[in-house]
Amino acid sequence: MLNENRDAIPGDAAPAAESSEAAAKEILETLLRQMGIPATVQVLPGNAANSDSAFGLNILGNDLGILIGRRGEALRDLEFVTRLVVAHRIGKPEKFVVDIGSYRARRETVLRELAKRMAERVESSKRPITLEAMPPFERRIVHLTLGEHPAVTTQSIGEGEHRRVMIIPK
Repeated sequence: MLNENRDAIPGDAAPAAESSEAAAKEILETLLRQMGIPATVQVLPGNAANSDSAFGLNILGNDLGILIGRRGEALRDLEFVTRLVVAHRIGKPEKFVVDIGSYRARRETVLRELAKRMAERVESSKRPITLEAMPPFERRIVHLTLGEHPAVTTQSIGEGEHRRVMIIPK
């Protein structure tokens, strides 16, 4: 049970024995509660969440689109804040992923399919195609999906929020 002080400030110091998973879950649940969003947080092992992460947190509930935001921006920001508070609490940075109703897994599937379709189009037309602007983790999915493609290559172009993936014939 959270005490009043910890409920008000999710990053307060915790006992040394507290695991990073437990701290992250508690912090995220507190943030959601303070935002007035009824949801539950599920801890996922690293391989289920993302191969680069120690573990994952999946938020489950109804009408959570506001937490995802446009192109996943709100989700990215929620993950960033949660990581900052967890690092403050446990005294070291921890790599984990925050997801909402498996949004990231669904988005990854959509991006992989898009990358393959666009690669086929580039291969047949012999003309490059530039995809819409994407955050870094989405561009990475496209680059990895087409990394071994025999007929096309990829490169990122642009700056900041306007950075895009260009698919180019080899």
